[in-house]
Amino acid sequence: MNIDRRVLKRFQQLVGKTDSLIKDAGYGDGYGDSVDNQEFTGWGLSVLDLLQRVFGENSLQCQHFAKSYERARYGSVVDAIDCISILKSAYEDYENGYLFDIRTLLKAELGGNLLDQALELHKGGQKNLACFVAGLALELAIKDLCDRQIPATLYDRRTKLDTLNHSLCKAKVYNLTKQKQIHAWIDLRNRAAHGEWDEYDFVQVKELIDSVRHFVEEYLS
Repeated sequence: MNIDRRVLKRFQQLVGKTDSLIKDAGYGDGYGDSVDNQEFTGWGLSVLDLLQRVFGENSLQCQHFAKSYERARYGSVVDAIDCISILKSAYEDYENGYLFDIRTLLKAELGGNLLDQALELHKGGQKNLACFVAGLALELAIKDLCDRQIPATLYDRRTKLDTLNHSLCKAKVYNLTKQKQIHAWIDLRNRAAHGEWDEYDFVQVKELIDSVRHFVEEYLS
């Protein structure tokens, strides 16, 4: 299960617990008129941890939740309802992909950094390590594309990169020609990973770095 699916599952779990947080139904829009302090405290800490991890400690979501959470712990039903509303709003934003551009930029930046490192290694005469690092950037890009599919293309650490490449082609993210090109890049990466260093040269590694960079710019920018 990748990071996005784990985060969504955790949001769903915490949202699912909200109905039991406020006791004695009859307050406002079907809410109760008192807070179950023990359950609410544990729930709130879990929500705060999730919001910090997803949005950042200084985010509006996190700061607003923290303030309402402190008041709700002392019995403020209005603030407890605010906490629930903040969580549901954050969940909706995440589920609908409003954070997607941020995640994509971070992944693209990481991929770009790897390719810059690969290029420096290549210039320094370390073709094998350069090939391996460029392969990592390729793997990151392909998995990012898989995450972007609706529904997302499932994978785990045992899923072969060529399998994901085939799945993306089947989903019409790119055509068969591009799939075959990527297959060749994966094959080159695998040769570096398996120590078959006499099977490729500096020119091929430079072409790999340039090709993966172009691929990232075309499909992830």
